Amino acid sequence: MTDDDQKRKTQELVLTPSQQRAVLLQSLRDQMQQLTARLQTVPKERVDEIRAIEAQLEKLRKDVHASLGDTQRL
Repeated sequence: MTDDDQKRKTQELVLTPSQQRAVLLQSLRDQMQQLTARLQTVPKERVDEIRAIEAQLEKLRKDVHASLGDTQRL
């Protein structure tokens, strides 16, 4: 690999702030989907676990809003 190839590869790994937000948002959405799916598989008797999952979902929503500077609900 030449120096130019290495520089090009390094530049490809650098994300713009907009791209960073998009990656973060997608990651948070994926986590929310996973938690929502997990929530749907929990028996009703396990209320404490359900509440813990809901709290995680709400925290992720707040993280998304904070990272985007947006107050719109998902």
